Amino acid sequence: MYMTVKQAAEKWGISDRRVRISCAERKVSGVIRERRRWMIPVDTRKPSIIDTFMEAYDFGKKMVIPFATSGESPIDDIGKNIQLLEPRNSSGWKKA
Repeated sequence: MYMTVKQAAEKWGISDRRVRISCAERKVSGVIRERRRWMIPVDTRKPSIIDTFMEAYDFGKKMVIPFATSGESPIDDIGKNIQLLEPRNSSGWKKA
């Protein structure tokens, strides 16, 4: 099943425009473009800010120290997620 841009925006609490941009940049997994409409799988998670941030910068020789500022986002799997997003430095990741 798929949802519309408007439905995704309401579900994720972001603007329609941000959903369209995320779809166009392929930051929404499983999204399909059908003519002029985006079809977003209903079980797809909201694009994460960290995904966009990690793609924009080269952390190849940097130490990354994750921290959480909100109880809303779990930090348990952050190391695994950072390794997936930044494979150039995956050998240097150390769990505290």
